[in-house]
Amino acid sequence: MNFFRAALNAIRHKPTLLALIAGAIFPLSLAPFNFWPTALISVGLLFQLSKTDSPFKASQLGFMYGLGFFGAGVSWVYVSINQFGGASPLLAGFLTLIFSAGLALLFAVQNYLFARLTGPSATLKFAVFPTLWVLFEWLRSWLLSGFPWLYVGYAGLESPLAGWAPVIGVYGCSLLIVFSAAALSNLLPQSFSQFISAPKAATAGTADSDKATLRNPTHQLTWLLVAILPWASGFALQQVQWVKSAPESSEIKVALVQGNIAQLEKWKPHNLPAILQRYQQATLELPPHDIILWPESAVPQFVHNVEPFLEKMRQQLPKNSTLITGLLEAIPTDKQGYQIYNSMLALQQQHPNQPHQIYHKRKLVPFGEFVPFENYLRGLIEFFDLPMSKLSVGNPEQPLLNAGELTLLPLICYEIAYPKLVLEKSNDLIITISNDSWFGSSIGPLQHLQMAQFRALEVGRYLIRATNNGVSAIVDHKGHILQKTEQFKLQVLTGQAKKMTGETPYFRYGSSPLLLFCAAILLAIVSSRVILAIKT
Repeated sequence: MNFFRAALNAIRHKPTLLALIAGAIFPLSLAPFNFWPTALISVGLLFQLSKTDSPFKASQLGFMYGLGFFGAGVSWVYVSINQFGGASPLLAGFLTLIFSAGLALLFAVQNYLFARLTGPSATLKFAVFPTLWVLFEWLRSWLLSGFPWLYVGYAGLESPLAGWAPVIGVYGCSLLIVFSAAALSNLLPQSFSQFISAPKAATAGTADSDKATLRNPTHQLTWLLVAILPWASGFALQQVQWVKSAPESSEIKVALVQGNIAQLEKWKPHNLPAILQRYQQATLELPPHDIILWPESAVPQFVHNVEPFLEKMRQQLPKNSTLITGLLEAIPTDKQGYQIYNSMLALQQQHPNQPHQIYHKRKLVPFGEFVPFENYLRGLIEFFDLPMSKLSVGNPEQPLLNAGELTLLPLICYEIAYPKLVLEKSNDLIITISNDSWFGSSIGPLQHLQMAQFRALEVGRYLIRATNNGVSAIVDHKGHILQKTEQFKLQVLTGQAKKMTGETPYFRYGSSPLLLFCAAILLAIVSSRVILAIKT
């Protein structure tokens, strides 16, 4: 009892500690835990803590929240640096902390602007807090090549809020969750707000303010209805069928081959024959399928070095089957060098004279596929010299892949985290391949799968996902996993997908209307403050 009293007293006098804890619990709302109410608690606590007139104090709270948020949410970075980057546990922990702290600076800036723009106005605080949150999530999608991970909207996937995803996408769901969290936090007794944000003010007199707050049922009911509205409307939207099965199509037979190749063995040249044999044998034992999907870099070699193997596989495919695999392509440059791409290649038995269809990855993983500030970091430690960490960016404009009459949207690994990439071209099926071996048995691969589910829900298309060691899955147009593999097992998953027709509102309009709306709110507030300053 004394321990809990001491801990509570420490939190009371250290709001930055509470901000750190609030951020650290947020990942519980995402996969693999999926306890989505945690998002409301986490965000609501930050909203209450940040109700301060001091922008500097707000930025401190934002930084500590971000440190907990990213420190817990992307802790899987440690696995890559330690197990596969050759860094000691101490160095790997330090680098993970630096990475988390760098991202936390964005929360510091976000909270600084929140306090700066709103001042003491409770109405402005309620309007600006969700708006800034969404704009900073969008900022993370492109700043320094982008890190679109841990969006609050993903917490809505397993909740009634999922009905909003095909309408306003993940950014819109983030807006609604933050909006709802702020409204719910206003239901807290006044003394609790004083307790967590201004402990010196939490005196015996606060009991009266508690009673005053509780005596106002209209006030309480209004905030409760505001908080519930996004979830109730989301449940209603879940009943809407934005897309439907194509009338002329039958089930699409798909097979996903999960090779389970150890990451430390994958790129050793002497292991190549055994790796190729594993995938070949697993594939040739299958009955005919429309699409057979191998994972990212399933063939750990350049296209031109494995042409005989690829041609043999093409000839052995059943008629009307398409094999799609991840591998590398090296294209000569004018400077007697090569541009190396992380690629996805499609082989079809019925088109022997047709050139290979190939897609080059457009969004590369920082440090894994390219090294930011390469001139300064390359060679410092083994982690900055990982295999294939000097890849080239694929052309932004590339055609879709084809499998018979089907058009396939290809996305490799990290690309599935970018909402914009599923909006570019109409397609029949989303295919994504990945190699999450870099993250071991951490929560990273399961967060990654959740984002893939959300992409399928946003655009109303089936999605198939093949990974090296799990989780490979077939996902329907509602974002539900129909079938999946276990992790760390050689496994072949067979099942059916469907061709869907129609477009969701989100596919048609994307995130632009929402982002413009948020930007307009901020612009109006900034303009009003400037005008007021000029007048005074």
